Amino acid sequence: MVFSIAVSEIINKNAPVPLTGDVEEQIRYAASLGFDGVEIHTPSPEQVDADRIRTLCRELGIAVTTIGTGSIFGKFNLSIADPDPVRREVLYSMLTEYVDLASELGSKITIGSLKGNLSPDRDASLDIVRGELKRLSSYASGKGVKILLEATNRYENNYFNTGDEVASFIRSAGFGNVGILMDAFHMNIEEEDPFTCFENYGDLIWHIHIADNNRHFPGGGSFDFHSFADEIRRIGYDGIISVECLPYPDGKTAAVRSIGFMNEFFRA
Repeated sequence: MVFSIAVSEIINKNAPVPLTGDVEEQIRYAASLGFDGVEIHTPSPEQVDADRIRTLCRELGIAVTTIGTGSIFGKFNLSIADPDPVRREVLYSMLTEYVDLASELGSKITIGSLKGNLSPDRDASLDIVRGELKRLSSYASGKGVKILLEATNRYENNYFNTGDEVASFIRSAGFGNVGILMDAFHMNIEEEDPFTCFENYGDLIWHIHIADNNRHFPGGGSFDFHSFADEIRRIGYDGIISVECLPYPDGKTAAVRSIGFMNEFFRA
C-alpha cells in the first residue's frame, strides 16, 4: 500500500490537513517519517512550482498522490452544482489548471466539498453535476489524469454521501477516468456498515482517507480500524491510504502518530 498525508501552505487549524506551511518543507518532513506520498491542497495551482515539486519528490522517493480542490469551495464558494452557468464556467477554468498541475506531477485530482449542494430540484441539479463532471472528465482524460469523487457526510454536502451513491452515479454516467475516494471519517457517519460496504464497489475505490471518528489522527478516537483494515484486505485493496485529519494536538504530532498507526494496521 501507498501511505500518504495531506499537506498545504494554508495554516488553518479547522481544516483536516495535518501538515501546513511551506509545501516543500512539509514534503521533506513527510518523507522523513516514512510516508510514500503526499496530497497537496491548494486554492491556486499557479502557486505550486511543479518543476521544483517533481524534482524534490524524485530525490526523496515520494509521490504526489492527488491534488485537493476543496480550497476553491472554501475561498470562492464555487461548486460543480452551482445553478449559475457563469460561475460554473469560472470554476471549470480553475479546475483545468488543477488537471494541468496533476498531469505535470503524475497525480490525480479530488472532488470532495467542491461538489456543493443540490437545489430542491435534485434531478435538475444532478443533470448539472453530470454535465460538469463529463466535460472535466473529458479534459482530464486528454491529460492522462484521473478524478477522485469523494463520498462526504450529510453535514457537508446533501448528496453523494455514501459509496453506493457515488458508485451508482459513476457507473450510470460511464466515466472511465473517475473513481471513488472513501474517507473513514465520513463513512463512520453515513455508511450503514462501514466494514462491509466496500464489497459493492471495491473495484471503483482508487483512494482512501483515514482519520478517527473525531477527525483526529487515526487511533486518536474510537473508530474500529481493526475491522476497517480487515475489510480493505478482504477486497484486495492495495492502493493509496492517506491521512486527512485535523492538526491535533499539532500537525507534526498528528503525522508521527498517523504513520506509526498505519505501519501497525495496514503495512502487513
